[in-house]
Amino acid sequence: MKSEPINRDNSKIRVAFIFHEVDRNNGANHSMMDVIDYMASSGEVEPVIVFPKPSGTAIEYAKSRRYTVITRRYGQWNFTNGCKDLSELIYKFKRLTKIAMTIPTLFLLGNQLRTLSVSIVYSNTMTNFLGAWLSRWFHFKHIWHIREFGEEDHHFHILGGDTRLYRYFNRYTDYIYFISNSVMQKFEPYIVDKSKFEVAYNDILPVEVDRFKRWDNLHIIYMLIAGTIQPGKGQLDVVKALEILIHKYGLTNIRLQIAGACEGEYFQQVQRYVVQNKIEKFVEFLGFVENMNEIRATTHFGIVASSSEAFGRVTIEGMLTGMVMIGADAAGTSELINSGSNGFLYPVNDSEKLAEILFDCITHPEEMSRVGERGFKYASQNFARHKTGRIIGEKIRQLQSGMEYL
Repeated sequence: MKSEPINRDNSKIRVAFIFHEVDRNNGANHSMMDVIDYMASSGEVEPVIVFPKPSGTAIEYAKSRRYTVITRRYGQWNFTNGCKDLSELIYKFKRLTKIAMTIPTLFLLGNQLRTLSVSIVYSNTMTNFLGAWLSRWFHFKHIWHIREFGEEDHHFHILGGDTRLYRYFNRYTDYIYFISNSVMQKFEPYIVDKSKFEVAYNDILPVEVDRFKRWDNLHIIYMLIAGTIQPGKGQLDVVKALEILIHKYGLTNIRLQIAGACEGEYFQQVQRYVVQNKIEKFVEFLGFVENMNEIRATTHFGIVASSSEAFGRVTIEGMLTGMVMIGADAAGTSELINSGSNGFLYPVNDSEKLAEILFDCITHPEEMSRVGERGFKYASQNFARHKTGRIIGEKIRQLQSGMEYL
């Protein structure tokens, strides 16, 4: 089924954006939709947005923008490692079933996109192989936006192995965007044509907050770690650092806010540590938060403890609200924070060093206000001006122009 726009402008380039999820709050979806909004509003592109399910908040948003929306059943080719129990076996069977359902979708969707005069397909995330299939069988130009490492950050592998992914890169993809230098460096050796890819950091929309008000209230110092509560995100490392601040450094005017769905074995592990070390009154589990900027506006320090952050959207979003960002020195986070200037870095999994940095920051609030402002300026200048939207729009025009002269 599909929702047609009211008016179709034949002068615009029609691009089909293939999404992997229907949740508006999914980071990859949010980032892609920001780019689509910019290109559509600037008159460059008429988007056709394809979703794998019939309903969801991302679909509602796309329809509110009056974009053409198509919903079709198609699968993803990423699988979690191992098969520990029956539930994981069932999960993998469902994944294989959806991949099989992608075959009829390929031909139905390909013909539908031709009817809509689509010339370019754009795949959002590595997990989504349908765009490459459309390129192979229907000869659409194909752009692929790679936003993850795979194994390192999400602990999944590609069905058929990474060799299949590299083959799709080389044979059925015209251009590739990587979300950071760290991600690009992983895949670059396997791409034959070195001119067909580049880094495109996420565009992050600026927010309206009073960046200095938090430093007027130092009665309680608030710290925040936001994201899925799972081992790779490092919430336990941060809780351990908090315990050190309390019991070693003697700080009692501190609070750690943990934003993310309170579920799973790792959440229970973090919760047990809090209880066993008697720091319950210093920790608040916020659960899923719809509007993170309301929390950030009154928070002094944001912590990104991930060991394999592909980009670091949370880091930039924190900087744009004036928080002082402290991150584990790894992957994408290392590309964003210049330690001591616009934030601070600490060795991955080193709770002692994190506590030491936090203590130094907490005891020098005037300097931290200046660090927060430098972080804000850095994020504003590099990520809040639709730079990536312009880059992608220009590449779409180049691909379209090349087709017109064929």
